Amino acid sequence: MAAGCESVGGYEWVSEAVLGLPSLFTDKESVDQLGLPLLWVRKGQNVKVEFVPCSALERVCHEGKAADWFFMYICVLAKIGVRFSFTEFECAVLRQLNCAPSQIHPNFWGFIRAFEVLMEYLQEEPSLGLFFYLFQAKGVERGVWVTLSSHQGRTVFSLFKATYRDFKNFYIKVRSPEDVMLFFLDENLLQKFPLYWCRKPVQCLGVEELSEREAGISEFLFENLRGGKILTTSVLLKWESERSMVVKYLETKVPDCNTASLKSFFKQRAERELSSSHVVKVEKGSEVNKPSGKRNPISLKRVIDLTEGKKYGKGVVSEDVAYFVKS
Repeated sequence: MAAGCESVGGYEWVSEAVLGLPSLFTDKESVDQLGLPLLWVRKGQNVKVEFVPCSALERVCHEGKAADWFFMYICVLAKIGVRFSFTEFECAVLRQLNCAPSQIHPNFWGFIRAFEVLMEYLQEEPSLGLFFYLFQAKGVERGVWVTLSSHQGRTVFSLFKATYRDFKNFYIKVRSPEDVMLFFLDENLLQKFPLYWCRKPVQCLGVEELSEREAGISEFLFENLRGGKILTTSVLLKWESERSMVVKYLETKVPDCNTASLKSFFKQRAERELSSSHVVKVEKGSEVNKPSGKRNPISLKRVIDLTEGKKYGKGVVSEDVAYFVKS
């Protein structure tokens, strides 16, 4: 039996395509070749991370008894640019999908990071509502990697790779050193996200409503992406290492998609709504209130919010389909 793993049995729910793939990193020497863990820690964060080799019997879907480590694909760190600790948004997406980090296909970690980069460029907080307005986890199969796709007519980002298959044996175990607090626990010592593969990942088909801010950002984005424009994910993922190049790319690709233009967009929108709500005169000097131009929330297919946090709202699971509930 693999050290640190529960019995190798009990994974009948996992596809043979996953169970048949041992890690190529099975000794200290192979892990050391990856370089210093510090390279994959977010700048400015006081986080200590250790990379540990896998045993020959361990598989990426296996669960640890002590819950003090988790598996991670190398390409998600080296190519996609995910860093430790995960952002609050990344943790929220994992909770929403009820997935471990290695359970999401690397190509679709690319969507998560590209969305974060675009929101940072616009100086906006990334939100689950807007993200799942753009993307869906449809046709989720248990025991294989979870994938995301753009909703029809709402494509913002290209796939990181058209085909991405050369990652499946390249995974390692990630943990905190023994003398420090586990970086994947919150202040209440609760896991920030599922550490291990979940039997029932959640199918997210959309959002029931968008906030006014989210609806406005969505409208702004698609105004700037008219004519079938799509942002290249592989370029956006260089945000940490080549930020000036990414900024130049965005300024060229979508010149009016920037913080100043977004602020102007919301200002003009507010002025229109204020103007439409003014009192107007009718015959014989009587007065009526002109109907407000305020939009109703956008209603879509429902999804469930599993975050149970103040920022993202609360929800409950029903038949493995997410119902997104705003608090």
